[in-house]
Amino acid sequence: MDSGLGGFSSFPDFLEKNFFLEYFYFADNLNFPYNSKEETFLLERINKIITFLEKIGCEKIFMACNSVSVLLKKYPFSVDSKLIFVTENIYENILKIENENLTTIIGTQHTINSNFYQKILAEKRIKHNAIATPFLAEIAEDFLVNKKVNKTLLKREFEKIIISKDQTLILACTHYSFLIKEIFILFPEITIIDSNGVHFKSKKILSEQKKFDFLKQVFCTKKSLSFELGVKKIVKKNVEILNIEL
Repeated sequence: MDSGLGGFSSFPDFLEKNFFLEYFYFADNLNFPYNSKEETFLLERINKIITFLEKIGCEKIFMACNSVSVLLKKYPFSVDSKLIFVTENIYENILKIENENLTTIIGTQHTINSNFYQKILAEKRIKHNAIATPFLAEIAEDFLVNKKVNKTLLKREFEKIIISKDQTLILACTHYSFLIKEIFILFPEITIIDSNGVHFKSKKILSEQKKFDFLKQVFCTKKSLSFELGVKKIVKKNVEILNIEL
């Protein structure tokens, strides 16, 4: 589950590690972006979503949202054994970092404020900084629907983030993965770790060959034409989209 379409970027990687006969995708897009919401609201919201997913028989629930994942690390749920967190994938790749160059974490304010990734980097004595970039989630969501991105805006914002060609960039938001090609066009020599847990080297472009063969249904909390178009562009097949009121 995710607040919008971003979680789809980590779906194929999840399939490689976990095989079930059926999968569902839940987007709480009525409340997108989660970055602007208070922790108490998010905890109540996630509890409702988990309850719904349990009722329809989900054996495992993949939290594809970094903001939610770091929050639930602070306030574990009673069904914690059913939860899989996207943060674990990034954690695995952080352990692979061996260079002494600057590593920069970008994500929502919730993710950055949690210090989750900063603590891991500090333990490994990796030189790092962290920058909250919540606007990127909205740029990515719009990009998924319209297939257009304001490259001038993107360049201006990333020029504040990228200060060296040897820099490693951690995309601590699943939405950002959809912008990898655009980032590499602007900065082809950097290294990227994204929320899928995939380690990208310079000039290596994210493959668009995504498989959603086992995706049965998509649930959302705000069904709209733009959301439906976004889903179809990502999964490249017809899938039932159901609006859920929680």
